Amino acid sequence: MKCPNCGAELADRTGSGYLCRYCGSSFMEEELAQAVRTGEPRQESAPGVVVREVHHHYHDRPDRLPFALGCLFFMFFPAGVIYFLVNREDYPRRALAALLVSLLPPALILLRVLFN
Repeated sequence: MKCPNCGAELADRTGSGYLCRYCGSSFMEEELAQAVRTGEPRQESAPGVVVREVHHHYHDRPDRLPFALGCLFFMFFPAGVIYFLVNREDYPRRALAALLVSLLPPALILLRVLFN
């Protein structure tokens, strides 16, 4: 169902009514049914104003490790480990990439020592 005031989707059901997340209006089921039957026009705040639904997208940034940080963590491996420990909950792929890039130089040094 759509909100009679702003036209956004009514997703939250509160007991015997609905609550619009966009404009904060609350409607009883009877009011919505009557508005649909009578075809009441929507009340707009100003003529010619277009109201669109608002969508909140969290974590819009991609979960990839930037090249500059990868270079930094390759040169200073403790920074990569610290970055992993701080960001493993919020950005798991980025944190894991930082850990792997930061552990690569010590692993290469260890392999060189073992096989030479």
